[in-house]
Amino acid sequence: MEATIGYAELVAEVANAARLCEDKEAKLREETTAFDVKVGDRREIQGLVRRPELNGEVVTLLEWHQQGRRWTVRIEGGDDCTNTISVRPENLWVLGRSSSLLHDSEDR
Repeated sequence: MEATIGYAELVAEVANAARLCEDKEAKLREETTAFDVKVGDRREIQGLVRRPELNGEVVTLLEWHQQGRRWTVRIEGGDDCTNTISVRPENLWVLGRSSSLLHDSEDR
């Protein structure tokens, strides 16, 4: 006897597969970004929502944290203690360009 699957179950399976693909793609982009740049590179912060006053600040990359998927960066022009924060790769833009590290060819 052939097993059948209901419509709702099929939709759930497809949605789950799509989520898995999106998660894998996002992880790959983040990991690729982590290797495309190196400690000491300078970038511009853009797209922060909780700390919008930092958008436009130039930072130096200090350390990549794989588990948190963030860069520790130092904001230029201040002391090391108060100007070190963690930032997602998508919020670190190449200086003088209108795109982030993850979307190098897209305008935002």
